[in-house]
Amino acid sequence: YNPTWFEAPIQAHQGPAAFREVREALSIPISDDLASIENKFDAFDYISERAIDVIQPDAANVGGLREVQYIAQMADAASISIAPHAAGGPVAMCATIHLDAVLPNFKIQEGFNEFTRPDWVPKVIDDPVSIEDGTIEVPQEPGLGIDFDADRAREHDCNPMPDHNFLSSEFKDTYGSQKHAE
Repeated sequence: YNPTWFEAPIQAHQGPAAFREVREALSIPISDDLASIENKFDAFDYISERAIDVIQPDAANVGGLREVQYIAQMADAASISIAPHAAGGPVAMCATIHLDAVLPNFKIQEGFNEFTRPDWVPKVIDDPVSIEDGTIEVPQEPGLGIDFDADRAREHDCNPMPDHNFLSSEFKDTYGSQKHAE
């Protein structure tokens, strides 16, 4: 086996020193989304201590695309790659793909389309993202390249993900992990 990296070998709240200890003990790169970080200042400690090899910020968690860009710039100065998360759906994915295109230390885009996408999304958004042979083309249409129907979206504002009740036996588990947990 030749894994690209080991994601989240420990919990982010354990801090950069613990990550660095794990990183130095392993022969493969480690990564983390550092879910507990909220901005570039929180990320700085992990980057300056070279506690991880790949940082995976999500714009929705760290304060937006510009904050991800700041994190990526600091990481680039420390020779740390970036593989952004975009778990917020197709709008977040399109925005992040545009950002990826300008990051010199961009490694790979992580996506969650099949896991986080409720059934009604195709009725609300014309998703321009297509993945072919492991490549995502940056949408060329104006703005983010998205055709979004706000009126149809409002129909789902009280229960945005009815098919994502993780505790329900009817949960649409696209990865098969639920059957392994039983």
